[in-house]
Amino acid sequence: MSDSTTPKPEKPYEGFPLYAHASGRWAKKIRGKTFFFGPWSDPDAALERLNREYPYLSQGKRPPEPDADGPTVATVCNEHLEHQDALLLEKQRSVETFNEHLAAAKAMTATLGRDRLVDDLRPEDFAALRKRLADGVGPVTLRNRIGRVKAVFNYAHKQGRIGSLPRYGAQFDPPTAKQIRLARADAGEKYLDAKQIRALLADANPIMKAMILLGINCGFNARDCSLLTDDYVDLGGSWISYRREKTGERRDCPLWPETVDALRAVLDNRPKANAPADAKRVFLNRRGGTYERKSSRGKVGSCPICCMFNRLLTKLDMNRTGLNFGSLRHTHRTEADAIQDPQAKRRIMGHTAGTGEAVESGYIERIHPERLTAITDRIHDWLFNE
Repeated sequence: MSDSTTPKPEKPYEGFPLYAHASGRWAKKIRGKTFFFGPWSDPDAALERLNREYPYLSQGKRPPEPDADGPTVATVCNEHLEHQDALLLEKQRSVETFNEHLAAAKAMTATLGRDRLVDDLRPEDFAALRKRLADGVGPVTLRNRIGRVKAVFNYAHKQGRIGSLPRYGAQFDPPTAKQIRLARADAGEKYLDAKQIRALLADANPIMKAMILLGINCGFNARDCSLLTDDYVDLGGSWISYRREKTGERRDCPLWPETVDALRAVLDNRPKANAPADAKRVFLNRRGGTYERKSSRGKVGSCPICCMFNRLLTKLDMNRTGLNFGSLRHTHRTEADAIQDPQAKRRIMGHTAGTGEAVESGYIERIHPERLTAITDRIHDWLFNE
């Protein structure tokens, strides 16, 4: 502090961002509030402190203490991403999933601050982060994004990098089940009636026709189609069997004659794959590439199969809210519900048993074919004989 007789010093040079406050300290007004950065006697240290703290103060955040110890937001994010990268190399994660974790880390460092100490995070910080995560997305996506943020801190805690989880606060809670139900209702019914599916099949090219049939016959989604290899397909036996990548659950499905014919037409005209690793993919485009979503680190591309299907919906004037390629999987499961055999329905779709059914499911070594055929025959009759 200075006394009233000490004259205020001049700025060290023109453009010096601080001013000499009457209290004897260099100061700056930020967001309407005055902050102090050090005594008149040491303008260089005051400027250094301003440069260190301004990114936080300009966003209304409290800067970390200069002598504080512990991991920063960037540190825990990088360590979590290294773990996710290892899982990616072990093929326990897809590139898409890795990119989703990477996007969460980028949002965290941008909003919370790269150099912010984890121990210094407060509920108001997570409220701001939630606002960023919610921008332009629905409640399901927001729930997933919040879960990925929490996964970063959960990993740091398990690794002993932080002693306790941050205080997220009530404003960082994920959307409730009711909010998700309401959003799904507002988004429109993901259901195609039999007449609509027949119209899609009649107008689709051979590749899209086979994909649509897999969607309604076996409950395939776009990623299931893009990853399908000829090792999994027995056209002579009219059967598909494999373990689903997403859940690791076994998947078995009887194929309709129409699906067998469509797949045979695709395989008979399949181009040579660009990459040897893709040589067994059932679906390849005319350039020999796959229909998998093209993702690179930090960027998730569009889904080629979804885009093709949406163009077909638009062409047939069927592109209403809620309809997409995934609607075929929803429709399959809706029509399969006429058969009271939950284990068989899960086996076809590759779903994991619920908590109360997990023990029992562990004892089921096989689902008898007639149980699976009862479901696919029911959907076939609904689709072609309605």
